[in-house]
Amino acid sequence: MKKPWVVFLCNFLLAGAGFVYLGKWKWAVADFLITIMLGVALYRLFSDSFSWISAAIPATNGVLAMNMARYWNARRQKM
Repeated sequence: MKKPWVVFLCNFLLAGAGFVYLGKWKWAVADFLITIMLGVALYRLFSDSFSWISAAIPATNGVLAMNMARYWNARRQKM
């Protein structure tokens, strides 16, 4: 069982790190690349208001990873 708050913190600090903690390497690489591409695209579109976006992207990314950890933990408990 993995702790969802640790997954959130890891993914908040570095995109994909939470998935590495979960042992999901393909998810980690995909998450990292998608987050980088999304950040670059949003910076190009909203460069004047990027300050709130730069906080929203890691927070959303962390919540996504935390929810996936809860889902995978629930699946393990059923087995």
